[in-house]
Amino acid sequence: MDKLRAMEVFVQIADSGGIRSAASMLRLSPAMVSMHLAQLERTLGIPLIQRSPKGSSLTTDGQSYLDHCRTILEQISGAEAQLSGTSGLRRGRLSIDMPATVGNCIVLPILPEFMAQYPNITFDISYSARAFDLSDEGYDIMIRVGPIADTGLIARPLGFCQLATAAAPSYLAHHGEPQAIEDLDTHRVINIRSSRSGRIVPWQFVRDGQTMFRELPGSLLFNDGEPRIHAALLGLGLVQAPVYQLSGLLANGRLCRILERFDARMPQISLLYSPQRRSQQLVHAFIDFLLARFPPDREIQIPFNPGEIT
Repeated sequence: MDKLRAMEVFVQIADSGGIRSAASMLRLSPAMVSMHLAQLERTLGIPLIQRSPKGSSLTTDGQSYLDHCRTILEQISGAEAQLSGTSGLRRGRLSIDMPATVGNCIVLPILPEFMAQYPNITFDISYSARAFDLSDEGYDIMIRVGPIADTGLIARPLGFCQLATAAAPSYLAHHGEPQAIEDLDTHRVINIRSSRSGRIVPWQFVRDGQTMFRELPGSLLFNDGEPRIHAALLGLGLVQAPVYQLSGLLANGRLCRILERFDARMPQISLLYSPQRRSQQLVHAFIDFLLARFPPDREIQIPFNPGEIT
């Protein structure tokens, strides 16, 4: 038996609240997690987990052993970090889930800098915007846009970003440029469906200091951000998207910004993580890195030109 690995599994079971959640965190099968726990209990000769129809909890001996396990694992982690010279960070893996647009336009462009500072850290990145429990899915960090439900997770806001309304020059040449928000009712618009609610995302504007939402009948409806930008480039309609997604296309003239005086801020971008993650040191290092570049009181500035959509 690999006792250190079994101790790590036991700590994760305690932190996650159960074998199934621990299995998701560790990317192991529940059967494998149960095997590690059973081997550890057999070696110690005592039960560490009290199982019942209502769930599981630590025994008195299990709680005492958990404290010792944490101390031992932290000492090993500290020794490895000192020897590897990674500024206190041990080798490890960070798993992150985020919307594709946020990943492509905000996170990936600055990832090379972080990886240069911490070459022993590897990443497991998934793209989605679904609402789910962090521990159930096994991610260290989630990035989400919009209101955050009370899930017990820690939420840290990133910088803000404006929404921009835009169209291709070919569309404007054929249909004319809308001068007022009400003019949009007579134009072709390209909508997007929220992957969280399943509903069409309303268009958002600010007029006379008041935020307003308009549901516009669209000629096209997508469930992802990038295809609708392609559609706008083809002159198929008007599009509203975060400035960080459109900035390169606006700068090179492939899209034209319209109704700019009515621009609104997009919903808040938040970093979510659990206070009970075993990889807490890695999580904080990456979150601090993101917040240093995109502080919540500043507009997000994209470090590269994301407008090279073909």
